[in-house]
Amino acid sequence: MLKGLLLFLLLLPPAGAAWAGPGDDPARVLILANARLEASVELAEYYADRREIPRENILALPLPTEETLSGPDFVRSLWNPLLTRLAAEGWLSGRLRENPDPAGRKRFRAYGRNFRYLVLVKGVPLRIADHPEWTAGPGPLPEEFRTSRGSVDSELALLAAPESRLAGAIPNPAFGRVDLPLGLVQGVLPVSRLDGPSFAAARRLVDSALAGEREGLRGRAYVDLGGPHAAGDEWLEATADLLQGTDYDLSVDRGPGLIAGTDRFDAPALYFGWYSADLAGAWKELDPAVPPGAVAFAIHSFSASTLRSRDRGWVGPLVRRGVAATVGNVYEPYLEGSHRPQLFLRVLLEGGTLGRAALVSNRFLSWQTIVVGDPLYRPFARSLGEQVRALSPGLPFGAYVALSEMNRLAREEGAEAAADWGSAYFRRSPGRVIGLRTARLLRELGRAGEARRLLQPFTHPSYDPPDQVWLMEAIAGELAALGESVEAVRLLERLHGVRDLPPALREQLRDRIEAIRGGVGSGSPRPAALEPSR
Repeated sequence: MLKGLLLFLLLLPPAGAAWAGPGDDPARVLILANARLEASVELAEYYADRREIPRENILALPLPTEETLSGPDFVRSLWNPLLTRLAAEGWLSGRLRENPDPAGRKRFRAYGRNFRYLVLVKGVPLRIADHPEWTAGPGPLPEEFRTSRGSVDSELALLAAPESRLAGAIPNPAFGRVDLPLGLVQGVLPVSRLDGPSFAAARRLVDSALAGEREGLRGRAYVDLGGPHAAGDEWLEATADLLQGTDYDLSVDRGPGLIAGTDRFDAPALYFGWYSADLAGAWKELDPAVPPGAVAFAIHSFSASTLRSRDRGWVGPLVRRGVAATVGNVYEPYLEGSHRPQLFLRVLLEGGTLGRAALVSNRFLSWQTIVVGDPLYRPFARSLGEQVRALSPGLPFGAYVALSEMNRLAREEGAEAAADWGSAYFRRSPGRVIGLRTARLLRELGRAGEARRLLQPFTHPSYDPPDQVWLMEAIAGELAALGESVEAVRLLERLHGVRDLPPALREQLRDRIEAIRGGVGSGSPRPAALEPSR
């Protein structure tokens, strides 16, 4: 049966063009809301209006309001009504079969579909509990895969498939096929959701994606290795390699544990890492300001076991903090059943949509994965050159665009060109991000006097939220390296008094002060596990 399903998925004639270009036609997005929750329907309408999706593309069904459904409830309340509606309204081309399958699911012989993505909004159930009667018996599946529990999203991805079991994972024919036209996998329905701890947070997913697409993804990139399985670290090494090929300022943590509150973690626009049960490390300790359009990818078995909590798991807390796109697992997928970060990022870097990236990077369907965010979102729709031309003083997160431009100049024209450009930008729009990068370059180029003058404004008191303290600590290190130890200590002492600092960061500042006073504190602070910024 499985072999026949895959053949069907690969050979089903496409409905319309395989791809409409780098993005997708909003008119071919369907939205599923819970008719029993007014806020769910309002969220669907908000998304439709903001993305110019016709409101007739909203399907509101009376669904249970719990996050977890039993298998029979899923079939009765969601699968059968949705399939019937899609067939009746012509979204699926083909015909309903007369007899249901052994689980009671209506079956559809599909010849094509007239939509590209299915978006579930908050209020649509999240996951399906194991139903022992459907559990796969002895056969080719390993014992741990013999379960019918899974994500609603992953089951609905096979809504138009002629035969699919509810127990066990089904290989995704699009997995790893980064150049595969979507029209060749018409039997797979790419599914994503707009969901989170609150309806306001779910709505912000829409606004954040649109802002990131319109203005460009501004910020830094972080890769956090050191998980429990070598294969996962290999995936993240490949992800880091891809990011090294961009002009984003990048930190890679290869030490054990998560990036900590003592490390640099400002403006996380791109984050890939693992491994803890709940959001932790710098994300929790520093609570950083998150740029619009940010993409975060945390590998963990139960990262999306609930989306209604502000603190449990990873997906819900990340959405609450303003991340625009993320993936997760509702139950244990095992490492091989998780999204691949390197494939996910590659599709995005090549200009692809979130929906396509999630599909290509997902090894299994009828399993545990979900993707949260607008499937039409293209984080890299706007080039660095376009962003640089739009720079203006005071532009939110604009300093990180300037930082990327300095990285580009250093790579293409050399450190002198990058330092000169940074100095000119700093005069127009002074700030610690560009100040630190430019002063370090100037010092390394032997232009110490220019570096001292550039850092002088930072010796005066100013408010510093916790996620900015590392930058100021690094500036103090540059001052010390330039022979300005008194100013460096004064700055560090002020930082030590900032409220709500993680205890370990406060202790690190105390150690830094003592090191400079002892005459051994030259150079910028650089946590041992982190590669230096480019």
